[in-house]
Amino acid sequence: MKKKQDDSFKYALYVLGVAALVMAMVIFMRLSPAKVKHVNVEYLGASKQTAADRGFTDAEFIRRSGVVNLEMKRMKEWEESARDGIATTGFFRLDEIRMVSKQTISLVIAARQPLFTVRTAGKYVQLDQEGYVLRISDGFAQGDPILTSGIVLRYLTIGSPAQPEDNAKFEYAREVALAIMENGLSGVFKDISVKEQKEVVLNTYAGIPVTINLRYDALKSLDIAKAMLDSGINEGQIEVVGNYGYHIKDSDTTIWTRGM
Repeated sequence: MKKKQDDSFKYALYVLGVAALVMAMVIFMRLSPAKVKHVNVEYLGASKQTAADRGFTDAEFIRRSGVVNLEMKRMKEWEESARDGIATTGFFRLDEIRMVSKQTISLVIAARQPLFTVRTAGKYVQLDQEGYVLRISDGFAQGDPILTSGIVLRYLTIGSPAQPEDNAKFEYAREVALAIMENGLSGVFKDISVKEQKEVVLNTYAGIPVTINLRYDALKSLDIAKAMLDSGINEGQIEVVGNYGYHIKDSDTTIWTRGM
């Protein structure tokens, strides 16, 4: 009888021990910070097909992001490093990170889009908004992003950021190209030429050159020039300074028009 009591006592202790261990594990799991265990990959626009064409898989994007096992609550701290990791692909960027559940996130991937074409060293280099080289060719074709001159780029490598000789001039070109693209002005302005002292000259499809200065707002200057072109100007040139647009006729007569 005593042996049975001893066995029952040992069994009860065993059950209590297991229960305590399970309880401890539950408490530990609840108190320990949630980590990224599952990662989905989503694609914007045609970026999924672009990724397939370039041989990039979901697993590759996840690997480069480096997000697995990172603490969910610290996402703001490691989000930038995840962006940098995706940027190493050269052709894609991380648009955002979406939290799906306690341990699951989605990486939203976008393909880099060409913003402008820089003519440099006899080549035509397509770049995106962040300055990544997307294509290098020997000629400029219809449908290529707006042509830009006056900038020198060095050490050109497809899939890597361009290295401009003059960072300020590069930024001026980017600013103007972005204003044209985002505001539907690509049917007005044909090409960009970056000069000294923040001066930019644009050829137009109307055949009237336009000079603006980036000491003033680029979009406002472009809008003033477009309004003047829409008014029927068909000869000479246009110069925009601040809120004023000047029509310089071939006869050297200057007419100024108050801007928008």
